Amino acid sequence: GVNTGFAVNRYPQASEWINVIKESKLKKIQITADIIDPRNPVSFIKKEIEYINEIKNSGGPEVVSAFTGSFTRLNLFGHPDESVREYWINWYKNFIDVASKIGAKSIGGHLSIISLQDDKQESIRNERLDYIISKWVYLSKFAEDKGIPTMIWEPMSISREFGETIKSAEYIQNKFDDLSDGKIKMCFD
Repeated sequence: GVNTGFAVNRYPQASEWINVIKESKLKKIQITADIIDPRNPVSFIKKEIEYINEIKNSGGPEVVSAFTGSFTRLNLFGHPDESVREYWINWYKNFIDVASKIGAKSIGGHLSIISLQDDKQESIRNERLDYIISKWVYLSKFAEDKGIPTMIWEPMSISREFGETIKSAEYIQNKFDDLSDGKIKMCFD
């Protein structure tokens, strides 16, 4: 399979990137939020969902997972402002909804990113990480209700983005295992 990150600016419509994938004889797609962002116009999203499902139903490649992308590699639930964090929680719910309509069985991305200032203050960093974990657990339940049984998170390479060491990644995964009955899994990029 393939992640659609390659297609974002080269082949911005499903009718284009699916043909490239079909020509490559790949059968599984991980769709990125950049290629079908829930902030796009509803008419565009609907048209893309219909086309993707039409191709899948005629024996073409299928979307098996969904992942955040380059344009959504942002603070998300780690933003210092609560209203911005709430915006991204709702955005993620909409992304889950889109992914469920095209058959994804897992969804995820990086956990979130905190600011340089927040990363310097251990108490704020820990508080924010607890908040981020709780929102991932919440979203995993939302996703399961939409037919997506698994969320996947990607450990990153710096402390502001979480999972930067084996110890940190294990700590986060253990929290997820305890709080989500194993429905949130770690992925490696």
